[in-house]
Amino acid sequence: MTAPRNLQTAPPTGPVQPRIRPSDERALIAADVRSTRRIAVFALVIALVALGLGTWQTVAMVTRASSCQTAAWNVTPAEDQLPGDWSLRASTYDVGRRSISLLGPEPVDSSTTQAMSLATITCYPEGAADSVTRSRLAATNAGQAVSDRPDLGDQAWSSEDSSGSFFANIRRGSLVVYLAFSGTVSQDEVDQVASAFDLALGGQGGTDVANPTAVLPVGSDGLPSAEDTFPPDSLDPGASDAVPSGTPPAGDLERLLPAKVGAVTLTIQSALGPDILGEDQGSRAILAALRHVNLTADALRIAQAYDETGASDITILVVEVKGMAIATMRQLVLDSWLAASGSGVATTDVTLGGHSFAQFDYGDEGKRDYVLTADGHVLVITTADTTLAEQAAAALP
Repeated sequence: MTAPRNLQTAPPTGPVQPRIRPSDERALIAADVRSTRRIAVFALVIALVALGLGTWQTVAMVTRASSCQTAAWNVTPAEDQLPGDWSLRASTYDVGRRSISLLGPEPVDSSTTQAMSLATITCYPEGAADSVTRSRLAATNAGQAVSDRPDLGDQAWSSEDSSGSFFANIRRGSLVVYLAFSGTVSQDEVDQVASAFDLALGGQGGTDVANPTAVLPVGSDGLPSAEDTFPPDSLDPGASDAVPSGTPPAGDLERLLPAKVGAVTLTIQSALGPDILGEDQGSRAILAALRHVNLTADALRIAQAYDETGASDITILVVEVKGMAIATMRQLVLDSWLAASGSGVATTDVTLGGHSFAQFDYGDEGKRDYVLTADGHVLVITTADTTLAEQAAAALP
């Protein structure tokens, strides 16, 4: 009979692993469960805190938006502040905005149409000032004659387009009013309606309701442009008679401009920096450029010739900055008046009337700028008519 096999295993050759008793194994499992629970609870707390913060932010945003909307919906001009026989008509309420239609007096005859205005009051939780700046730029780029109204709101402007329609934009805080007029309406009526809305916004209604202050129009980049730099009868934004009659502020610059170009008779005006630079974006950019070379607004002098009848588009601008290097002065004009240093603007050297100009073409088949640098000043001829440009250059003294 075969002897039974020895079932005993050989002694282990490595370190002896301790045996885990069932009771010990249960304890370890319990510890792992408690750790897992602690991690889960901690994660839950973090999630709840994050949810709470998100909810608080959402509630705060909704509360601000609701308050902003209510503020816009509550703006109502007093009818006794409106022009005579004007009245408030229908209103509509949208998210964050109210629209009000206003109606003027009945036409006196068939040659006039009833004056109307549509007002929109919008509340911006943020970006209100930028909206007004962009609207002003859009109006200028559309060819409207734009005037700032520093007497209304925190920021305001008014404009008129080529068809005779009027517009106005007023901001006070986060509330922005935009007014569009149609029909037979006068500038005085536009000013009174704008004044009524300024009062409704909590303002003073304007200090010079019938005479808005005209300032430098802006170019394509929001800075002053060469076109219509000095609207007729409004050289000084602060006072209409600041310069005595017959004493031009920059007579020597005026003498550099022709009184006639071809068959076009030009009106010539001049002004000094303190009289034309205000708080608008373009003025601030020019003042910053002056400060950069340790100069003040007093160093800036400007003269312009333009067709007051509007029959032609010709304008001629002369800029001088006493104490500024001519190359720096030229760049200031290109950047601040012409917006000619942007991408897409084609520059060509041309000869007009025996003078060497830099021609700036904006690629839109519209007006071109012809820049001449000489004798401590920068001269700019602006027109879409190449014949007029040649005649203007030839007419320079």
